[in-house]
Amino acid sequence: MAERPTLEQLAAGRLEAAARRLADDPFDQIEPHCLVEVADGLTGLVFCPWGDGGQRRAILSVLRRFMREHGVRRYVFCSEAWLSTQAVGEASVEPRLHPERREGVVVIGVEPGRPPVHRQRLIVRGPDGGVLALGPETDNGGAEIGGELLGLLDPAPTVAGAGHA
Repeated sequence: MAERPTLEQLAAGRLEAAARRLADDPFDQIEPHCLVEVADGLTGLVFCPWGDGGQRRAILSVLRRFMREHGVRRYVFCSEAWLSTQAVGEASVEPRLHPERREGVVVIGVEPGRPPVHRQRLIVRGPDGGVLALGPETDNGGAEIGGELLGLLDPAPTVAGAGHA
């Protein structure tokens, strides 16, 4: 029987799958989705096609209920996202509104009882707007991971200094 992959391995696998998908079709996009694992080790993908904040909250509510009803033990969320870094003393701004935002693919892994996993790679676009590649993994300056994506399992992990999406 194969050894169960670590949360880090699952997160790295989602980033590699995103890179392959964008290499196959440079004008594709990585829609928000979760790789979920239930108690017997089976995994599946759950897509989360939200648009605005209201849709996001509604889909996360349904996803949280789905995870509880199906006994999900851990998950890895993956999506294209706006990324930004806040300078020390700078007022907090949503990444999508930050003047120096960058496009990237973000992965957040959650498993109760352990720190969340956070990985991100910037999207490198060509002159035609298509994706040339995903850049190397970047860190988030040690910022704290927070937000609704951590609270989909009961109980929600809370770990300071583990990163931010």
